[in-house]
Amino acid sequence: CVLSRDAAEGRDGEPPTEYINERLIEREKARMRRDFGKADQIREELFKLGVEIWESKGERLWRARDGRSGPRPNHEGKFQR
Repeated sequence: CVLSRDAAEGRDGEPPTEYINERLIEREKARMRRDFGKADQIREELFKLGVEIWESKGERLWRARDGRSGPRPNHEGKFQR
């Protein structure tokens, strides 16, 4: 498991960074299956937990309302560099 910068520095919150990454991986798998309803459901679940998913200028990130952020994993759980 690759940790976000915040988790690596010992800052974790609710929901835990590991949980966020697991749900993002499931969301990417759903998108690859073209199951956009499931992908949207996961996005909404995370949003209700205070996590926004966004992409800007090719940078794929998530941000939690407590200030944590990190790269979004792909469907294999790997992070683009």
